[in-house]
Amino acid sequence: MLYKNKIFIIIIFSLFLLIIYKNKIYANNVIKKNINKKNKQYIYIKNNVFLIKINKKNNKIENILFNYYKNKIKNSYLFKKIIKNNFLNIKIKKIYKKKNKIINFKIKKKIFFKDKIILLSYINNKKNINIYNKITINKNSYDISIDYIIKNNFKKKINIIYENKLAKFKKENNNEYKEQNISYLDDKKNFYKYNINEIDKNISIKKKINWISIYEKYFIYTIIPINKKNNNIYIKKNNNILSINLINKYEINKNQKKKIKLKLWIGPKLNNLNEIISDKLDLTIDYGLLSFISKPLFSMLSNINKITNNWGYSIIILTIILKLITYPLNKKQHKSFLLIEKIQKKIKKIKEKYKNNKDKINNKIIKIYKKYNINPFNDILLLLIQIPIFISVYNILTIPIELQESKFIFWINDLSLHDKYYILPIIMGISVYLLQINNIKKKNKTNIIFPTLISIFLINFPSGLLLSYIINNFITLIQQKINKKNKN
Repeated sequence: MLYKNKIFIIIIFSLFLLIIYKNKIYANNVIKKNINKKNKQYIYIKNNVFLIKINKKNNKIENILFNYYKNKIKNSYLFKKIIKNNFLNIKIKKIYKKKNKIINFKIKKKIFFKDKIILLSYINNKKNINIYNKITINKNSYDISIDYIIKNNFKKKINIIYENKLAKFKKENNNEYKEQNISYLDDKKNFYKYNINEIDKNISIKKKINWISIYEKYFIYTIIPINKKNNNIYIKKNNNILSINLINKYEINKNQKKKIKLKLWIGPKLNNLNEIISDKLDLTIDYGLLSFISKPLFSMLSNINKITNNWGYSIIILTIILKLITYPLNKKQHKSFLLIEKIQKKIKKIKEKYKNNKDKINNKIIKIYKKYNINPFNDILLLLIQIPIFISVYNILTIPIELQESKFIFWINDLSLHDKYYILPIIMGISVYLLQINNIKKKNKTNIIFPTLISIFLINFPSGLLLSYIINNFITLIQQKINKKNKN
């Protein structure tokens, strides 16, 4: 019987290891299967962060897979509906003899280098116009560079219209568009933002821009025109369809070449986008009115993570640093609380003695407050000072994509999701209970009610946020114990 139990345990353990192994290599297997298929209709762009499947016949993206953020990409409307529209199939119209002819690129060649991949296209249209198209993908980044070289072999100058269909939105069943935003930065560094559900008319923008972005909570699609000239952005609304196009006109003299360059970012909305791609792109991450606090805090958290290489430990260290910074405020607040608790008996006696004279009661209480140097307004002020920090911590642990699908230790495999075993909410309740009984003299069964309600309320909060709250509570408990000892 014992032997059979051992075999059963070994089988269960082996299946568990197999499941973990399969989850780890799932994306790689998908990539290998897709690439190994002998299908001439598709071309694959694969680097260390994504795999893009492109239909060679029409240059449309058929699928996009990320090596990271696999769970979030499944629910991304941006990549399901928008990016698949036509981001590579840029149309160039050549205008002559009062006719517009559309030229669609088809990838002809793929070249591999150590640090990048280059896709080349070449179109020769009756020797009157030559078009070269080069797409460069860096192996460790989500950015893509696109270069067009257009040579005019006509005997006169021609006009070229460059058209990029950025996106097309369609209203859902609730008669609203999926939550998406459109932003752009002009050459004067002015930031503009539109929520697509608030757009009620056609918008035409004709100015020099540094970049234009379409984004949702976690992902962003950005185009950065390298050519410094006026860009025409058209946001058109027609019934249930809203489309965004980027259109430019170029003149090319006879026997001359024109270079059109742009850069794309297709991927996560990282906090350091302004450093790695373009200025002020981090403004697409909305921390609200407290962004002036949230951004430095996240920068601090990110720098700590460079050392620890674990977001969980980084959250703990940041929480400790913030508690040390706010320690003088907490100390004053706790001292005031202990003094108020101390004078409660005296206030109770005054209320009993002068129960028919409210003015007398108020005067006596004010005198006691002055004697012990207690000012209730100071306590409120101390609390108000700490609230912005509390909200900012909440923001940096729930908004950034960097924490998505990040492992900590043991059972915590994703700090952005709630604890599926509900261990952290229970620990949170315990920490609240310990804080509560540390500050009251009378202990009874009702003391467990508030911590229990807190645990239930926070049951679906992200694990990273609960981790911060728990550490914060236990440090507060230690500080209060130290304050009590020093007082005695």
